[in-house]
Amino acid sequence: MTLAFIVVALVSVMAAALTANLVARSRVNQYFTECEGGGQMNGRCAGPTSQGTLNSVNQGFLIGSGVAIALGLLMSFLLAMGLSRPLSDLTVATEGIRGGDYSRRVKARGGAEIEELAGAINDLAESLQTNEMLRRNMVADIAHELRNPLASIRAQLEALEDGVIQPDRETITSLSEDVDILSRLVDDLRQLAQVESGQLELEVLPVEMGEAITGAVERFTRESQEAAVSITTHIEPGLPRVSADPVRLAQVLSNLVKNALTHTPAGGAITVSARRERGMARVEVTDTGAGIAPEELPYIFERFYRAEPARERATGGAGIGLTVARSLVEALGGTITALSEPGRGTTITFTIPLVEGEATP
Repeated sequence: MTLAFIVVALVSVMAAALTANLVARSRVNQYFTECEGGGQMNGRCAGPTSQGTLNSVNQGFLIGSGVAIALGLLMSFLLAMGLSRPLSDLTVATEGIRGGDYSRRVKARGGAEIEELAGAINDLAESLQTNEMLRRNMVADIAHELRNPLASIRAQLEALEDGVIQPDRETITSLSEDVDILSRLVDDLRQLAQVESGQLELEVLPVEMGEAITGAVERFTRESQEAAVSITTHIEPGLPRVSADPVRLAQVLSNLVKNALTHTPAGGAITVSARRERGMARVEVTDTGAGIAPEELPYIFERFYRAEPARERATGGAGIGLTVARSLVEALGGTITALSEPGRGTTITFTIPLVEGEATP
């Protein structure tokens, strides 16, 4: 870049000097021609004087051109350095980011365009750093979620093999529960990958939201009784049907009820309500659990994120149920949000489009 500036400046200055020299030479020749033809000096202008004048003009232009070229080169060099240094910093930073150093940042300097480019590179580096952190956490969490049930299965199988325990109903039930944990994790990961890649097939039909909610709640009747947590429903009378895949909608509701049940202590309550709102069915799942800290609330829908890691693992959660729920709701054309206050519980709200023609009373 520096060489290009120098060449451009040199050519520009030389072209200007040459043009000025030709114009001056033409004017001087014209003057002496008029003089020799009986102008103001009555023809007494001599040839040597004309040539000497032209030589003086040439010498002056040569000196002036030299000074102009020197100044042009100096200005070009300063300008080139002002641009090349920030670009060099950007190059070093991008090479570091390409090498995996996502903590690298660029100091924004060198003009509006350079600062804008530096800001974009910094944003990219920050995004890559966040994604890399999530990827590492995800790998660690998957390994943890697989290790626990696998270790339990191995221990029980070894105990069966050594005759320490008998293959009774209790042992079989315990093994079955561990297998179910693995199956749910694998299914959730598979479905999440399908949704995010756009490969999940949806069979959208008119669905009675009230029936879907009732079915989801009934599936957790035994668990809620064992946990001493009550689950109630409030469905708006005459709520129109929603346009959704019944299987995926049931999965969303089950994930949300399961999440609420996981975080609600004994003696607590869960409420599932549904009502009509601007052409959508608005469903709220509210619990009376410990709630979520404000700084953690924006991340609860991220895969494998846990607001309470120890508690979540103790209850067998993989931290992916809410991620799957969000992906499915968005695939069905709805939205999902969460509100929470520490010590007072959490409310997760999602919307699903109503069937066209049934949205108005």
